[in-house]
Amino acid sequence: MPSDQPTSLEEIQASIAKLKITEQQLEATAEKYAKKMQSSRKWNYFAIAMAVVVCAVSWVNHASGWLRWGVLPSVLFMALFFEAMRRLLGVTMQSSMRQLKIQISGLETKLAEHQAASKNA
Repeated sequence: MPSDQPTSLEEIQASIAKLKITEQQLEATAEKYAKKMQSSRKWNYFAIAMAVVVCAVSWVNHASGWLRWGVLPSVLFMALFFEAMRRLLGVTMQSSMRQLKIQISGLETKLAEHQAASKNA
């Protein structure tokens, strides 16, 4: 058994309490980031719409090749990159919360074992 695992009943209860507080904080942070990412997605759509307008106007006015061929792909690449990072952050947050819940359930199981052993003794 590793030394960082709590063994006494009080240590297990304290660890469970700390982990539940951490879980609440992580859930609050995940909600905050979800709202920010939703706002960021709206700005990405706005940037894509503006790039489409710039490209259309540049084609009509026979502007430079960069305006006609470079702006839209660049903006699309950045929007797709930000979307991929948003999804990666979401997966990472979900994984962290899942690991935390597994850790809490393991400690609760250990707590139940301690309480059952103390009743039998």
